[in-house]
Amino acid sequence: SNGVCPPSSDDVSITVQDNPLSPDAGPDQTICSNTTQLAATPAAGGLWTIIAGSGVFADSSLANTTVSGLSAGLNIFRWTVPGGACADAFDEVSITLDTLPSPADAGADQTICATTASLAANNPTSGSGIWTVVSGSAVFDDESLYNTAVSGLSVGTNILRWTISNGVCPPSSDDVSITVQDNPLSPDA
Repeated sequence: SNGVCPPSSDDVSITVQDNPLSPDAGPDQTICSNTTQLAATPAAGGLWTIIAGSGVFADSSLANTTVSGLSAGLNIFRWTVPGGACADAFDEVSITLDTLPSPADAGADQTICATTASLAANNPTSGSGIWTVVSGSAVFDDESLYNTAVSGLSVGTNILRWTISNGVCPPSSDDVSITVQDNPLSPDA
């Protein structure tokens, strides 16, 4: 206003937005398949992005989308919720992909005339192996070494198992049979 002149006026509108709720990208997972379903809290305008590793989203705007093509090891995905005038909010989820263990091969069966032997399983390229006794008896020099020596074998058939495991994936195992023949008695002519 100015003196006796008619006043002039105008309005301004200020909209205060709530900060977006803290998004939840869902629980971390350790899996054996290169495909999984994500489980974020649904939010309007939410979007999945790749932070580490690899993956292909079926629909990056769905909170519970499927992601495939994961790389072995750690994959990290971010669920981002737009904040409008406020800063965007996000949460991350880690998906660890364990690969299938190498197929186990315990080596060739043996027939021996001693209570000691050398084992010849395959050296795993994926996972780690361990020897166990299925039947008979045996003492392993190093139960985690694929080509370890074994002693304390009993007369008869001894079954030993080589098992290769990797994380949550199903293990692979194979058995080897070591037959110990009894020494003949010393002859007395």
